[in-house]
This record gives sequence, structure tokens and C-alpha cells, in this order.
Amino acid sequence: MKPLSPIQIGPVRIESPVVLAPMTGVTDMPFRTLVRRYGSGLNVTEMVASQAAIRETRQSLQKSAWDRLEEPVSMQLVGCTPYEMGEAAKLSQDRGAAIVDINMGCPVRKIVNGDICSIEDAEQAMEQSGADGLMIGRGAYG
Repeated sequence: MKPLSPIQIGPVRIESPVVLAPMTGVTDMPFRTLVRRYGSGLNVTEMVASQAAIRETRQSLQKSAWDRLEEPVSMQLVGCTPYEMGEAAKLSQDRGAAIVDINMGCPVRKIVNGDICSIEDAEQAMEQSGADGLMIGRGAYG
């Protein structure tokens, strides 16, 4: 069997291309640490609401906490206001997140939808938030 090759996301080199997806209520710090021991190259935090991240609520700080053993870590933010998403992304970077994953259109009804319905919507959201790309419920753009 051929060994897995590293991947690069922007300036971040990830030695193992195995990525733990964000799952609310599942991917807390103890679980992510365990998964890292078994070969995950990148762990993504639970989804954190951008408004809660800006307000630094207890729950948002708990969801976004990580152990140095997990690095590099990707922080996933969810919301629908590009300005708030941008501010929360800056805070995440300041706290040491190697990658910030901006979710502006999760297909799960319970999660706020960013109303990204066209290429124009995607380009406008990227311009307003400063994101390099974004994932929508139907695919990726950027």
C-alpha cells in the first residue's frame, strides 16, 4: 500500500491528508485528541456561531478550545452576516487557528443558511468577509 501524501491548504502543510470533519456535539477536544493519535492530519473544531465567537460566550470558547497536540487546527465558523463572519475569523486567527473554515450555507436546516444561492452571492460574501473561498451546501467555490 502506498503511503498517504501530505497536502497543503494555503500556507499550512498537513502531513496526513486525513481530515476530521466538524460535527457539532461530537468533535470536542477530547475526541479530536483521540482521533489525532490515530492519524488525523487536520482536526476541525465543532461549528462555532460567529456572533457567539465575537461575544466570547462560554460555549463558543469551549467549542473552539484545542490542545497543542492537535495542531494544526481548523476552526469552523457558521453564520449569515459577512461582517460578523470576518470579525470572528480574525479572532480565530488571533487565537492561533491555522485554518478558518467559514460555513455560510450548511444544508442542515437547524444551522443558519447564508443564503448563498448563486455565484454572485458567493463572490459578494467572499468580498465582504475577506474569505479566500467558501463551502456551500451544494459544493465549493473559490
